[in-house]
Amino acid sequence: MQVDGEPWRQVVDCIQSFALLETQVEIKLLMLANLYFKKKTAGSRMSKVNRVYLSSEAYLVCLIHAYTNEREEVMGLLIGYTDEETGCCYVTNTVQLKRLVKRRDRVEMTPETLSEAITYADNLNAMNDSLDESVRKKPVRVIGWYHSHPHITVYPSGVDNHTQCEYQNALDPMWIGIIFSVYNTDERSGIGRLNYLAFQSFEDGYHSVPVMIVPKLEPAVDSTVIERIGALTELCFAEESDAFEKAVQSFNVDDNLQHMKCLAHAHNAAAYTTNVCSTIRGFVHPLLAYLTDRSRHSNYSLVSDALNRSPNETNLI
Repeated sequence: MQVDGEPWRQVVDCIQSFALLETQVEIKLLMLANLYFKKKTAGSRMSKVNRVYLSSEAYLVCLIHAYTNEREEVMGLLIGYTDEETGCCYVTNTVQLKRLVKRRDRVEMTPETLSEAITYADNLNAMNDSLDESVRKKPVRVIGWYHSHPHITVYPSGVDNHTQCEYQNALDPMWIGIIFSVYNTDERSGIGRLNYLAFQSFEDGYHSVPVMIVPKLEPAVDSTVIERIGALTELCFAEESDAFEKAVQSFNVDDNLQHMKCLAHAHNAAAYTTNVCSTIRGFVHPLLAYLTDRSRHSNYSLVSDALNRSPNETNLI
């Protein structure tokens, strides 16, 4: 797996125009092109966010979520805080959402899911307020969203830009969006590629924002991450269950065709069972193995630190 990070767009420094028959037409073309690129540059300066600091734990959950579905886009919300003076967004947590629209190139959420994310952030703040002031963290809130692009490029689509603009205008000018492009393989080398891109959108297009992955010093898995991964697992099974119930309810036939209804129900039940087993085999089992290895590694690190600690440090403990 090769992580490319953010594929920055290169600013156009010069314009190569075709040879035109009339000089006046060429001059007008260059003037219009120069005006266009000045407008693009001015629009980029409108961005309220200069940098995104994404915690490694939140980054991990986002990647796990993005790789849960190879055929459809998934999405979630970003929890953290912002600094308007420096234009920085700090993402500390995530919330995974049940999708209203599930397509290969489009995903939408319901207003209720945004309310659930706000409630989750409020609960985190309540837990934070109960801690000692010396270890208390900054209050958090919903500051952005993320979604996946399976088998397609990381760049925002027209729908992504429109959605991001609506969020910025309705919720927060510093609202940030992050796209994870997954399930892409280089044709020559056969190496899988992962791209991620943070952006804000305006009338003239989108503006890329630098992302810094903030590493965690402690090797142990945070309890919040375990909670989010557990919620993500439940979400995957809940979406399969909802799809099965929707398929069953949508199949209405006459009483004379009850055998067709029974056959359709059996088919849907078999498809549901297959999807659940596929989720367990391709997602739950590898994830459980990863968490087990990471927990074992953290225990080894703690023992190693204790053995390497000097006698003076031991006495201090």
